[in-house]
Amino acid sequence: MDEYIPLIPSKFFKADEHSLTPPEGRKEHRVGFFSGCIMSLVFPSANESTIRILAKNGCEVVTPSQQKCCGALHVHNGELEIAKQMAKANIDAFEEANVDFIISNAGGCGTTLREYPELLRQDPQYASKAERFSKKVKDVSEFLTGINLNKSFGRIEAKATYQDSCHAAHVRKIKDQPRALIKAIPGIEFVEMKDADRCCASGGSYWFTNHDLSMKILDSKIADLEATGADLIVSANPPCLLQLQLAVARTGKKAKVIHLAELLDWAYQTKSTA
Repeated sequence: MDEYIPLIPSKFFKADEHSLTPPEGRKEHRVGFFSGCIMSLVFPSANESTIRILAKNGCEVVTPSQQKCCGALHVHNGELEIAKQMAKANIDAFEEANVDFIISNAGGCGTTLREYPELLRQDPQYASKAERFSKKVKDVSEFLTGINLNKSFGRIEAKATYQDSCHAAHVRKIKDQPRALIKAIPGIEFVEMKDADRCCASGGSYWFTNHDLSMKILDSKIADLEATGADLIVSANPPCLLQLQLAVARTGKKAKVIHLAELLDWAYQTKSTA
């Protein structure tokens, strides 16, 4: 299982270092950014890319330093009281930030944030607050495809495929939006993967608690990935990204696993340097 442990970046994403990011050009939206735990520690560059692409699209981005873990793994494992404490802290943090939308770049986090009304439905102080909070939560792909997208992308000559996050695809029904964004990048040849919305078998902590079965499911995913011939394997959920990195390492291929936000950021930067 040592092969699954990711390389940890030398610098983490810290919310207090990105408390307020101004928009590029005219301000169209004031959004809050939910930075997440694993994203901040293992994929900080994806968080930084998310803020940059939001700024490219007229967003003033607020990243509250008081935000906590979304509570997803606690909910999954029955630690509901701890999850409720985290939910209340997040509601307070983003309510104080006074934002129009709350943007998540992780399928699991975004889904849990949307489920706060269910988690806090019996709390007289937070039930209505949780409803207001939930209505503001959007996945970054959902948000970008719902506005007048800045399409000043440079060319990226590559063949790309997309692995859905189970939470985003099956709970939030977010499937077309990330694909539309990938296809909007000049030079990208998009190849749909067989069973792209089938679980990669990371499942949060499932890869650890049911490792052997997880790896059997991953073997099937590896075959589907190889069949695409993709240079870029795109996803938008940290456990998926980790599992896909393992899949690529096992094949020995040179395909690059990349977060959707990083791909969009790359396309914007390619345009600006062209």
